[in-house]
Amino acid sequence: LRLQEFNGQHLMNTVWACAKLKFLHVELLMAIADVARYMLDDFTPQHISITAWAYATLGFRHVPLMDAIAEEVLKTIRGFKPQNMANTAWAFATLDLPNERLLNCIADAAIPKLRDFSPQNLST
Repeated sequence: LRLQEFNGQHLMNTVWACAKLKFLHVELLMAIADVARYMLDDFTPQHISITAWAYATLGFRHVPLMDAIAEEVLKTIRGFKPQNMANTAWAFATLDLPNERLLNCIADAAIPKLRDFSPQNLST
């Protein structure tokens, strides 16, 4: 694979597919994480949240990637929709990666948008 040629959409689609299929391929997930963490500024909020969700769904704890995701969320939270916020918070909780700054950022951004959250978003 030439992962360096992939964009955020391609990387997110690949890890999403792995998660949906419960395909835990350590070498592939490591390679994607190593590329993605340096490209996150090109990811949309959806790409970021689904990437976090996919790694969490697979139970694959790549701390450098998740740290980079947290930093990117702190910079781009204004663009996050309720589903993006819920998926990201769920991913960090599922991987047992507490990040107070991230969770406070998500909470602060979510409060004015609470009416936009679905029951599923709120219960995730």
